[in-house]
Amino acid sequence: MKTYNIPFSKTKLFFLGLLTAILTLASIGLFLEEYYFGKVFGLLGFLLFGYGLYLIIVRYFTKSPGLIISTEGITNNMYYQKLTMIPWSDITHITTEESGFQRIITIHVKNPHIYIAKNNPFNQLLSRINCAFAQTPIILTTTTLKIDFDSLLQVVEQAFAEAKKQY
Repeated sequence: MKTYNIPFSKTKLFFLGLLTAILTLASIGLFLEEYYFGKVFGLLGFLLFGYGLYLIIVRYFTKSPGLIISTEGITNNMYYQKLTMIPWSDITHITTEESGFQRIITIHVKNPHIYIAKNNPFNQLLSRINCAFAQTPIILTTTTLKIDFDSLLQVVEQAFAEAKKQY
């Protein structure tokens, strides 16, 4: 099987970073309001959007691909999760979901708690939220990747089918 190194899209990251920067600044403005709820929501927004902006900046300047699909498995370097290689032998099935306007690929694994535990406490919380909504901590989107959804889905499903033949 061919190895696929799917890079980050600098254009998508730039515009996502711009939007996140605006939301971070708006959160700071909300925090500076004199009302208690403004301060609470402003602080929460600043923490969330500020963290997101930090991750986007790191991804923008990274040389490593966002996603690697190989004979060993899927290496995910896209979001808040640590760089994690998910062996094909751990993957039980792959599904697609639609969340609002975004389509996602959900990677269901035998022991999701192992992948959740690899993250820091804040990222563990985000992974648990993924589990609550998608029944898995591992999701793939094309939001920051230089590939369209249908092409990514085709590559992932083809690689999974080939790997299943070996296990």
